[in-house]
Amino acid sequence: MDKLTKQLYIDKKTFVRIFKENWERYKKLCGCRKVEDENVQRLLGCGDPKNGFIQLRCTNCGEKKIIPFSCKSRLCPSCTHIQLQERIMKIKSIMIKGVGHRHVVLTTPKELWGYFLKDRHLLNVMADTGAELIKDILSFYRKEGIEPGIILIIQTAGRALNFNPHLHLLITEGGLGRDEKWHSLSYISQDLLGRKWKYFLFTRLKGYLLKNQRTKKLIDTLFKEKPLLITYCKKEKKRKIDIVGYLVKYVISPPISYRRILEYKNDEVIFRYREREGAKNKVKKLTVLGFIHLLVQHIPEENQKMIHYYGLYARHQAKKLKRIVEGLVRCFNQEGWEAEQEKLLAEILSFPTTYRERIKLTFNKDPCICSVCGEEMVTERIVGPGGCIIFDIYETDYFEDITNMEDEDAQSFQKEKEQEESPRYHQLLLPTM
Repeated sequence: MDKLTKQLYIDKKTFVRIFKENWERYKKLCGCRKVEDENVQRLLGCGDPKNGFIQLRCTNCGEKKIIPFSCKSRLCPSCTHIQLQERIMKIKSIMIKGVGHRHVVLTTPKELWGYFLKDRHLLNVMADTGAELIKDILSFYRKEGIEPGIILIIQTAGRALNFNPHLHLLITEGGLGRDEKWHSLSYISQDLLGRKWKYFLFTRLKGYLLKNQRTKKLIDTLFKEKPLLITYCKKEKKRKIDIVGYLVKYVISPPISYRRILEYKNDEVIFRYREREGAKNKVKKLTVLGFIHLLVQHIPEENQKMIHYYGLYARHQAKKLKRIVEGLVRCFNQEGWEAEQEKLLAEILSFPTTYRERIKLTFNKDPCICSVCGEEMVTERIVGPGGCIIFDIYETDYFEDITNMEDEDAQSFQKEKEQEESPRYHQLLLPTM
């Protein structure tokens, strides 16, 4: 089976077919949220010109080419890849250069997972609680009080696609003090973090969960039975992966890639997963409706933010404080600041910002070059969903401008020719005696 999992996996057409053949049946039997149905409908219409397209035309041979709009569905790995790269670059540009960032993970007990699934607002409550915890931990080590930078990412998917809400945080190793000086902090006790996280989370949830005897008893039982909650905050000597890309991927993209789905056959889906990092692959077989349920449950509610910024990275003060902090950091770590700044600039300059650049980078092929004659094609028409015309080249001055340019070139050529034929021109070229 290990050999099988390395070689075989489905493609996008098969992935879309899973939803196309079973989504209506799933809605009737299981029901769905509005946001789930919207994202599935977008996925089913991915690549369909009815949902909008750009039409290119070769002015040399007349060849036509249609490029459909992206579906922007959270379930489409290929279309979300664009949003993923843009969000990664945005976060990297916000992060303070020359300062170390610690990756912290805060988990929740499985007895509470069902409450988060039913009430998605609790995810935001958990996020705010996590940020308060970090500030409290840092104030424990720095009595004078410091303001850290916190980028917090809410993730709901476990490795086996189960609903497992937890937090990933990138926090600055230190913070800005009230004296407007930078105070470094490189040590955080994992035991202290786990104990405080238990207290902060259970205390906060007590005020939001249904106030009945059952939930009260559950929280009290968890308080007694769990000395601490599982957390992670170790310092990595050398980061093997791009941590920003790794964390954001599971928020923007679907919780599973095509490569992990091995087979769709006879109303059953087989996929692989790992229980933990470095473990061997496990294979799981589910009914197709069960598989769909595991995927759509991770779609957040409309306008629900899964990436939060606190402290130095809070939106209302991020730019101002970043200039202040980086000015302080450069006083003692100029080389580190310059290295990170150069790395970011290199990534920004190499980052493809248009559809044309992305296709050239990925497939080494220019989509705007005519496949028949090799000339560059122009945008003839942009059509939105439902057939509404957004742009039409024939309603602009494009061809009139082209004609004027050709006339000007012809006049300039004629003038140069007349000058070359004139006696005065040849006289000026003769060497002086």
